[in-house]
Amino acid sequence: ELTFGSQKKKYKMAATSTAKVEATNDTSFLSKLSAVNKGYVKDQWISHLHCGSRHPRRSPLINKGYTARMVAIDTSIRNFMLSDHGSKQIVSLGAGFETSFFKLQEAICSPDDLLYNMKVSYFECDLSQVALKKKQLISESPLLSSVVGNLQSQESHNAARESSYVFRGNNGYRLILGDLRNLDQLEASLIDGGLLRDVHTLFLSECVLSYLPFEESDEVLGWALRLCPQSQFVSYEPSYPHDAFGDQMVDHFKRNCTPLRSVYEYPDAHTQRLRFQNIGWENVHAALLGDVFTASMDKAEKERIDNLEPFDEDEEFDMKLNHYLILTASSALFLKKCMEMKCLSQEVPSDTTSTKALSVECSSQNCSWQVLPVPDIRRWGHCSSVLGQKVYTFGGFGGVKNSRLADLSCYDCETMSPCDSLKGMASNDQLPSPRVGAASCALPCQQEALYFLHGGRLSPMKPLADSFLFNTGTATWSELKSIGDDTPSPRWRHTLDFVARPKVMFLVGGRNEKGVCDDVCFCATLHTLDDQSKTIQWNKLDSKIEGSSDLRRHSHASAVYNGKLIVYGGLGAKSKRLSDIQTLSINLESGVFAMRELETSPLLPPRYSHGIGIVGDSLVSIGGVGANVLQWHENFILMDLKSLTWSYLHVQSDYNAYADSFLIRHTVVVYNDKILIFGGGGTCFSFGARFNKPCIRLELSK
Repeated sequence: ELTFGSQKKKYKMAATSTAKVEATNDTSFLSKLSAVNKGYVKDQWISHLHCGSRHPRRSPLINKGYTARMVAIDTSIRNFMLSDHGSKQIVSLGAGFETSFFKLQEAICSPDDLLYNMKVSYFECDLSQVALKKKQLISESPLLSSVVGNLQSQESHNAARESSYVFRGNNGYRLILGDLRNLDQLEASLIDGGLLRDVHTLFLSECVLSYLPFEESDEVLGWALRLCPQSQFVSYEPSYPHDAFGDQMVDHFKRNCTPLRSVYEYPDAHTQRLRFQNIGWENVHAALLGDVFTASMDKAEKERIDNLEPFDEDEEFDMKLNHYLILTASSALFLKKCMEMKCLSQEVPSDTTSTKALSVECSSQNCSWQVLPVPDIRRWGHCSSVLGQKVYTFGGFGGVKNSRLADLSCYDCETMSPCDSLKGMASNDQLPSPRVGAASCALPCQQEALYFLHGGRLSPMKPLADSFLFNTGTATWSELKSIGDDTPSPRWRHTLDFVARPKVMFLVGGRNEKGVCDDVCFCATLHTLDDQSKTIQWNKLDSKIEGSSDLRRHSHASAVYNGKLIVYGGLGAKSKRLSDIQTLSINLESGVFAMRELETSPLLPPRYSHGIGIVGDSLVSIGGVGANVLQWHENFILMDLKSLTWSYLHVQSDYNAYADSFLIRHTVVVYNDKILIFGGGGTCFSFGARFNKPCIRLELSK
């Protein structure tokens, strides 16, 4: 039983299957091959290790995730190669079908490359079945064989061994059959292959130590330091298992009989740094994969990658990047030699994981957390609005078949029981199509309440610009035709809000297939929204707003406070995470729109794909994606809209809500000073879909 924070999680360690661990090479290799085939990274070698007739095709999310991984590893290797001008050797532990050696030789043979003419011995170590299969594929490929030649079995210098575990190739290449659970044999094979103890050495571990019990992985780290005192260790490891994404990640590997056996002992950057330091490594740096990935690319390359495929999974991509660490540890002798030669030119990833978190204490005000048994809200990317005592929720992704949805649900805000008002809903040709990322708002009229729906998408290449009204009195949908010259372009991930005085509906932000929409802000008054003629006339406000603030964004959150529209966070141009909070108001006498940014103390943290609710003079922000992994309390921001001060909110629950709550792409509504959170979730990289609890009720203490 493992404890974190005030919560406990029972984690029964599954047995590790060696065959399943070997199979992780195939999964990783095929995902890398997919990214290469799609043009994310250049690698002329990798296809020659593929023995199938059909090339794999992965989702854009997995392609981008593996691209980040490959870029980070390549960057670490180049940094090591540039650390000095002397002899070097690289030991890749659990190398699998990686092509790093071949890419390195390509750079060494390129006159324009900084690595030109450098010398390096390269030792690839892996379990026998994987290593022997790679040997066979290399021998069958004229291109790969042209680099390493004919791999010859190395005669063992150990009389006790009947067979060799080393295959020697050209250009310093060695293929080692070895098991990290038998370090004596692995060390003997490395020595047989020509490993030198007094040469600068890089030990590379790419998702390898995770599969060993923490005692054994610690032993590997100590063994490497003793074997080659002038060394550096780079490790790529999953981390942060305690939130919903991390919990899904851990369960995925457990189901595959390849459990992450040390992730709870070393769950984060801090514990990983202490681990290396306690074993004897110096100058230990830990960086999130996302930080290394971003620092390794210029803007043009990032923009090229972002435009390769239609993409609408920013949250899941950022969470993937925030749940893997690149650790770089150097020995004291390695650092000393580099400094003596005055060529420590490498740039190890900075320790960004410990400096990003704001030093903000939790509020003394508590908040109750109650899970409500609401059916049929297993979804994300939907929209919700309160009309009277009822909340209406439309669309999103999920349901029984995990698909785009077009259903409208209605619940009583007090009891959360389904309402009977939709049972007689008429079927007509004007029903909205299934969609994700639409926006809605309630339009209270004198005779009946109307539910207004706008936009969304069918796919990331097919945004929508249509508008619909649902008449709660007659239970019928009507599609509205936009008239005039100011019709909003197709979009999703925008917001809609209705301001009672002067009865204006605001549309803010959104994105399309190319990125953030350029037409940012619109309004429509009730007299321009005609339920009889089925028309709506929008008024574009972009050039009519006083103030210098920029509202170009999507995946933000908005709400109405004292006749003003409040907009917080979102993703801006080039996927920049925003932390600003803006107000938009209208002067009733002059009709002038004004916008200004609120100056909070301290500055608010960046958030997107979150929700906000306003209770009295308090704004509560719930969930979303931040600059790094959010601790439980960091999911809840309590801001005083009068003093513009804020703090994190202490939320009490009677179960492990941190691991169970996936607070992205959810909706937030307020009724009678109670905050209701509907749905939410996402695709946790290759680990499977994860849905939030159907409905959660938060209530601030008085």
